[in-house]
Amino acid sequence: MKIPKIIVTCILILIAFIPNSAEAQEDFIIIVNQDVEETRLTAESLRRIYFGFQTNWSDSKEIRISYAKLQNADFWKLLNTSKANYDQFWIKREDSGNGQLPVAMSSSRSVIDYVANTEGAIGIIRKSLLVEIGNSCKQVAIAD
Repeated sequence: MKIPKIIVTCILILIAFIPNSAEAQEDFIIIVNQDVEETRLTAESLRRIYFGFQTNWSDSKEIRISYAKLQNADFWKLLNTSKANYDQFWIKREDSGNGQLPVAMSSSRSVIDYVANTEGAIGIIRKSLLVEIGNSCKQVAIAD
C-alpha cells in the first residue's frame, strides 16, 4: 500500500514540533548576521525557521539557514529531529518546489564565516565556540 505524500508530509511536520530538550539547548548557541534585528527566538520559532516554515525575519529580510554537516545527536535534539529525518524532509520539500535546502557547512567555523558574511543568515554552533564569533555575528537567545 502506497502512503499518500500529504500524510508523509504531515507526519514530518508533526515530528518537527515535538517539544524540545532543554539539555540540547544548553550545548548550543544561535548566531545570526549582524543585520538581523531579532535578539530572541522561541524554541518553536527556531524549529519553524530550520524547517522552512518561517522564511523571513521581522524586517522582511530573507532568512538564510546554515548548519555544520557533522553534528552529533544533541544538535538534532535541539531541532527535535534526526539528521536522516531532516534531510528527508528537505529533499521532499525541495522536490515539491516548496523550499531550498539549508546550507550544510563543513565545520562550525564555516557556519560562523557564512553567518558573518551573509545578510539574514542564521546558524547553530556549539557554545564552546562563542569566543570565536567575536563581533562578526551576534548571539540570539532562546526563550521558551
